[in-house]
Amino acid sequence: GRATLKGTMSSQRMVDWTPIETKEFFFLPSDCLLASQITDVLRETGSALLSKGYNSLGGFIIQILSSSTSNNTVSSFVRHVIDLIPAFRDEGTYQLPDGEIMTVHFYKKAFLLANDIPFRFGLRGNMFNLKGLESLTVMADNVLPAVLRAKGVLELDDAASEEIAGGVLPMGDVLEIELRALSIEASEHIVSRVNQNLTKNGKNESFLTCAELDLWLWGILGK
Repeated sequence: GRATLKGTMSSQRMVDWTPIETKEFFFLPSDCLLASQITDVLRETGSALLSKGYNSLGGFIIQILSSSTSNNTVSSFVRHVIDLIPAFRDEGTYQLPDGEIMTVHFYKKAFLLANDIPFRFGLRGNMFNLKGLESLTVMADNVLPAVLRAKGVLELDDAASEEIAGGVLPMGDVLEIELRALSIEASEHIVSRVNQNLTKNGKNESFLTCAELDLWLWGILGK
């Protein structure tokens, strides 16, 4: 079975994290890419937190939420997180047809963290009830495009289909960025159509959010 973490996951504990611990706690072969990435992210995150005087990720989050400058909004929370912790900076560069280079921001992990906080800690105080959760997009990853494609929402040309059939798309690949962006756009349209129908049927109090759609698509259809 998996090992049990003893004590707290402090920033220093992250910095000192070893490949052996990744293998034990995440039940992964020590030589697989994911195991190496987990170890690197934990060490990098711990170093980032210590560089600003935070002894734990939890302490950092509490500081954000209790700060008078945050106003407990989702946008402010996400900005604080991605500014400090590299692992949350989920971005890619994309070249437009006219040659312009643009940065595409996804921030899947930061959005997930922001969405989870009120559900996990909301009953412990108002500062955990982030404002603006309804403004979050879906947390675009490799699963959502696959699900939406399987359901006929996303249609790909032959070249894109062949590239996907050739194996896992690397992070930052042009097609990977396009698919994630398209899954966000498609989900916005789905949520809009659902809410239009709810309004039409007099069920305004039950509006669907993109974050809720994400949980449904990933948790139910994505299995």
